[in-house]
Amino acid sequence: MNPLALWRNELRPLISRGFLRRDQGDALFISDFPRHGDTESICGAIRQAGFTVTLEKDLAHIDASPEKYWEMIGNLPDTTDYSPNDETLYLYSLARRLAQMDVPPEKQPLFPIRFVLKCLEGNDPTALSRHFPPLLARLQRKKEDLPAAAGKLILAALSAPGKGE
Repeated sequence: MNPLALWRNELRPLISRGFLRRDQGDALFISDFPRHGDTESICGAIRQAGFTVTLEKDLAHIDASPEKYWEMIGNLPDTTDYSPNDETLYLYSLARRLAQMDVPPEKQPLFPIRFVLKCLEGNDPTALSRHFPPLLARLQRKKEDLPAAAGKLILAALSAPGKGE
């Protein structure tokens, strides 16, 4: 199961009223729970669960804390037995190169990892193949560290039963 679905299942009981959707912006999720009251206690419960909350008018943008990201990455399955097919070869080779990089977690930018999670949950490999390489190229031009964890996420998704075959 995609980590985003697991996190959604973790958040849903904390948000008594309102929607909880994948954010199209800079967070993982967006919710309108602030419109329904009890904002402080819900924000507190969300933060206690390991997420961050940013309030903007009547909306809440929810993201995982860095620690929650690294815990999830650390629990990904081993993907050494996976063999790509023609359709997944490019994404596989890119992900393998990223996953083999020795970049400490605290130096890896989270926004590419968030982008990968949202593409994987949206079952959108085309967006991932089209938009992820330019995102990495921008990081390289800026001489920023690359997200090795994003490679691990992609490899885990490709090697999941029924995926990437």
